[in-house]
Amino acid sequence: MTMLNEKFESASLISQTSAGVPGTAETGDEFGASLALSDGSQPRTLAVGAPGEDAGTLANTGSVTLFSNVGERFVARTAFSQATAGVPGANEAGDRFGYSLTFGRLANTLLVGIPTEDIGSSVNAGAVQPVRVPAIQSSLQFMPAVTENASGTPGSVGTDNQFGRSLGSLSGQSENIQTISSVFAGTGSVYVLTDGRNLPARSWVPAAGAGRFGWSVTN
Repeated sequence: MTMLNEKFESASLISQTSAGVPGTAETGDEFGASLALSDGSQPRTLAVGAPGEDAGTLANTGSVTLFSNVGERFVARTAFSQATAGVPGANEAGDRFGYSLTFGRLANTLLVGIPTEDIGSSVNAGAVQPVRVPAIQSSLQFMPAVTENASGTPGSVGTDNQFGRSLGSLSGQSENIQTISSVFAGTGSVYVLTDGRNLPARSWVPAAGAGRFGWSVTN
């Protein structure tokens, strides 16, 4: 992964071999397959997904590494996965934790997609892990995982739905939202969470004839 610094007209390569970066660079880790940059007034945080990260003999469990902007450079802060204390669920082969990432516009809530997470007997149903990322001096806060059984979704947990395969963050005049797509459930849907305001979650569903609705969502 190459970082560009427009202010100083420079670029630097960051990998799991870089000084201070947790983990070890291994074939198939896919470090940098997903990226998200926080918004807001506090120093920016960069989240880097490595959905192909292995945990011992467990393949493709996945992980996320956070970098803090210190002196106009991104410095490794910490890494976490479903093996990290406080993170709901368990490290399982093929979950691909960190496949997708997005930061909220206001509350610095990072959503981590786990699209091939099994939920009960539903294989590859998918889930999303919300993480509060406060100032660098404070610990991360791992909230309950979100599944397609959450209030406000148009459907329910199902095999191969891959809920969370695509995540988004949108800002507007009246509200800021985070989105979770379920593109393989029927013709697809988008679950909408309001960022920074206590409003009920809701969903967007496609008109008749649409397919794979919500494959990508962006400002």
